[in-house]
Amino acid sequence: MNTEKKNPRSDPADVHSSFRARSTCRVNSGGRQRWTGTFDQLAAYLAKRCKTNPLKVDSIQKITPFLWFDNQAEEAVKFYTSIFKNSRIGKIARYGEAGEQVSGQPAGSVMTVEFQLEGQEFVALNGGPHFKFTEAISFVVNCKTQAEVDKFWKKLSAGGTEAQCGWLKDKYGLCWQIVPTVLSHAQNGETRHQKIEAGGEAKIRRTEEKR
Repeated sequence: MNTEKKNPRSDPADVHSSFRARSTCRVNSGGRQRWTGTFDQLAAYLAKRCKTNPLKVDSIQKITPFLWFDNQAEEAVKFYTSIFKNSRIGKIARYGEAGEQVSGQPAGSVMTVEFQLEGQEFVALNGGPHFKFTEAISFVVNCKTQAEVDKFWKKLSAGGTEAQCGWLKDKYGLCWQIVPTVLSHAQNGETRHQKIEAGGEAKIRRTEEKR
């Protein structure tokens, strides 16, 4: 018979903070530590309480792009989800008083916005003006038709800047590559990226005519 007394401090009734170690986790509530135990113990508790396992691995995207904005995260998310199909806006977290002191963002303002574009999960953060997007990171949009190319090019470049070879920078500074999928199927011995660098379909046609 198990005579072990239940620890009244081991019930994570208000689970909303972060895990702080690989093998153990501590969940804070109102500034006080409410739970100390292994990650698996907390997962088992939440699974029993919620009747489903909230920490199921295959329900969580392995890698999620995290986009840093000054203070336009929510506006940018609405812009992107209006362009792509199979898109939605998820949870929105807001800064509290403690977050205001650290980040300089007003208490009650948007901190992060979870969203999906074509089923791909993203998180947008309002982190202030400290960091900017650069051409070192870009998202490739694969287009099956010319209509798709024209649509995404027109909408994503609105208010931004256009570049060569399918590259553009949107009005928030994020870079995109609008790429026709036909380029990956062209049979001229070049790789897809070499074709893009060479100038797209026009260059491919000129190459084939010389043969």
